[in-house]
Amino acid sequence: MVIFDKDGCGREDDSRERIQMGVEQDLASNGWAGDRAKAVVIEPELEAWVWTGSRHVVDVLGWPHGYDHLKSWLGDRGLWLEGNAKPTNPKAAMKAVLRQTNKPHSAALFGELAKRTTWRGCQCPAFAELKSTLKRWFGDA
Repeated sequence: MVIFDKDGCGREDDSRERIQMGVEQDLASNGWAGDRAKAVVIEPELEAWVWTGSRHVVDVLGWPHGYDHLKSWLGDRGLWLEGNAKPTNPKAAMKAVLRQTNKPHSAALFGELAKRTTWRGCQCPAFAELKSTLKRWFGDA
């Protein structure tokens, strides 16, 4: 499985689906044909998965005032537009919060979010593809 952000991949003008298809064709031409390989392109970037609305997000990010206050704070800085489900630039929003809370941006942070946050309501097509591929390969365990 190959997973990467669309933002910064060098093919930002192509659709997420077209980029994935190209990577999967490259994998197939190198012996990873059929259902043995999968590419998942996250649009725009992994940090989009952070913004789930869960109370655990504010806990892990170290925000002391709750999710609504966090959204408002980001909105005041132009990082979360009114009416949007997620920040326009999820990575910049996360970095701003981490600077404010003096927490490091790390893999451990993502691990903690993954442990504590439910992903059932995630509407991201890339996440749905990741989840369905893992279920197909490994079952519902």
